[in-house]
Amino acid sequence: MSTTHTNHTNLTDLDEVRENRARRELWGVVNRNGAERGFWTRIGTAFRNRDGSWSLLFDYVPLSSETRIQMREPRERDAD
Repeated sequence: MSTTHTNHTNLTDLDEVRENRARRELWGVVNRNGAERGFWTRIGTAFRNRDGSWSLLFDYVPLSSETRIQMREPRERDAD
């Protein structure tokens, strides 16, 4: 007997989740060529679940094992 699993989440549901839950930005940080400060790249978004855990949605996955992943409060965008 086989069981079929159906994903009931659609884009509208994901948009609602993004609007209503705590959100953080995911950043990959790499130190290059002995630089004192790291090179930061936005790599995804995190959402707090009802049970307090976090769901991480990556746009990019770092390949280097030396990349640190930081979860930060969203930055305020400049209104030009």
